Amino acid sequence: MEIWQKRDGDVAVIYVKGDIDEHTAPEIRAFADRVIGEGAKDVVFCLRYVDFMDSTGIGMLLGRFKNCKKSNSRLFVKDVNDRIDKIFKISGIYQVVPKVN
Repeated sequence: MEIWQKRDGDVAVIYVKGDIDEHTAPEIRAFADRVIGEGAKDVVFCLRYVDFMDSTGIGMLLGRFKNCKKSNSRLFVKDVNDRIDKIFKISGIYQVVPKVN
C-alpha cells in the first residue's frame, strides 16, 4: 500500500494505492488526520488506485469526515471504481462524503 498527498492551497488530495482494509486503514487514518491537522479546508481521497475496500475502509472514511467537521473542513472522494462506487451507494456514504470529479 502506498499513500501520498498533493496540495493546492487549502485543498489536499490524498492518493491511496492498494487495498483499504483492516491492515492498511490505521496508516491511512494517521496520514489523513495529519493532513487535516495541517489545515486543509478540503480533503479529497482519490481512490483511482484502490482495487478493494472493506467495511474498515468505510469506517475510516466516516471517522475522517468527523475529524474534518471538527476542523471546519470538508471531505470528498473522487475517481471511485465501479465496485467501490456500488458499495458506497448501497451504504449511503455519499450522503456524508460526496463524490467529486
